[in-house]
Amino acid sequence: MSWIQESKLKWYETLAVNVLKCGSIPKHVAFIMDGNRRFANKSGVKKIEGHSKGFDKLTEVLHWCLLLGVNEVTVYAFSIENFRRSEEEVDQLMSLAREKFKRLLEEKDKLNEHGISIRVIGNIGLLPADLQKLVVESMESTKSNTEAVLNIAFSYTSREEMTHAVREVAWGVQEDLLKIDDITEDLIQKCLYTRHSLQPDLLIRTSGEKHSPLPKKLTCPGGPEEFVRRETTANKRKHGQDREVSQPNGSERISYKKPDSDTSLDLSDPFIVSNLC
Repeated sequence: MSWIQESKLKWYETLAVNVLKCGSIPKHVAFIMDGNRRFANKSGVKKIEGHSKGFDKLTEVLHWCLLLGVNEVTVYAFSIENFRRSEEEVDQLMSLAREKFKRLLEEKDKLNEHGISIRVIGNIGLLPADLQKLVVESMESTKSNTEAVLNIAFSYTSREEMTHAVREVAWGVQEDLLKIDDITEDLIQKCLYTRHSLQPDLLIRTSGEKHSPLPKKLTCPGGPEEFVRRETTANKRKHGQDREVSQPNGSERISYKKPDSDTSLDLSDPFIVSNLC
């Protein structure tokens, strides 16, 4: 299937696009491509067919993003951890990637017409040599485009990206190109694969799996708020720390104040609690 779809919209699709464009459109949307193997098992087809169907669906999504005016899309397509799968499946995925990048090069005129720049982020040195060449050619042939960006995270993990950034900085120090005082958050960011990208406004995982905001062992019958209330009270009893309660707009807010400190941590936020635990 083509990377750029040219199909005409039905009247209700055109209506939907026009209505959505009246509101706020995210500048950067990211997709974690997950669930292809589960789809294959459920449909009774081979795993590689599930991956191929996943790509076909991806092209539909990219088409909608282009119509809606989303400036940047990131697709997390292949994790470094996927190399741990069976040799047969990895070989099939590499073959599928070759096929899709060759197709992309065949359609570079179409990509250039729409002003789409292709960026592949990840440790491409782990890929087969011929696939590395296709990846580089894909990026080089579209690097001048500025209307939209498609980031393809291939042979990527965030841990490896951070490790790569730290090694880059360490090399600079070793070669006397940098001093320790030169190392800042901004410098680390400039060494990331994603240094040219905006922060994603929206992250979508396509598997259909649903995850609780708190680990099961931490949830309580009363929900996250009840968990926070019990946990805060327990901390107070254990450490003798203050518990402050206020009710702005009728909602309870619980602050956990450390001794001899002016800072407080808002434990009414389940996201903070889940990260603490």
